[in-house]
Amino acid sequence: MVTPSYNQAEFLETTLRSIHEQDYPELEHIVLDGGSSDGSREILEKWQDRFAYWRSAPDGGQTEALIEGFDLATGDILCWLNSDDVFYPGTLHHVSEWFLANEGEDFVYGDAMWIDRDGHPIVSKREHGFNLFIWTYDHNFIPQPSTFWTREIYDRVGGLDASFDFAMDADLWRRFAEVQRPRHVRRFWSMMRFYPEQKGHWRATG
Repeated sequence: MVTPSYNQAEFLETTLRSIHEQDYPELEHIVLDGGSSDGSREILEKWQDRFAYWRSAPDGGQTEALIEGFDLATGDILCWLNSDDVFYPGTLHHVSEWFLANEGEDFVYGDAMWIDRDGHPIVSKREHGFNLFIWTYDHNFIPQPSTFWTREIYDRVGGLDASFDFAMDADLWRRFAEVQRPRHVRRFWSMMRFYPEQKGHWRATG
């Protein structure tokens, strides 16, 4: 798992707690902070014993940090959780069980709850099975923090494209879908936070 972050001290510890309080024994957590100046580094130093790797230094932005993180990762199942989103309790255990029970599947997504700055629910996003026409011509309904995939499919499609700043997830899902049909699990796996200052806020409100 990779967590990219930059000046997210307001939410960072809540995100870290949602990951590590699950006590998932096989967790490999890589945190890449872009040189924050808001106290994030001090939070990461408190949690550093839980990380497989972390750093706080200027970088080329979110996508570059994610690529770096996935290059470092050694696990069989990959995902990323931004430093303002959170997992539901039990998510990592449930995802692991799903992959064990569905041998040969490489790409799965669950549902997500949209929450506000203070963690209050905005809307319950119960998604549906993958439909290429809807996904292509209507909207990207695959919630990024509720999406998990194998190292095999990530390497097969060439990983994230560094030229994308906003839609790096949608581009990756499209290339995954060309290899294998995404599977959907009707279970809430994450909470996605929406607030005015966030990157890509227009996607939630536009």
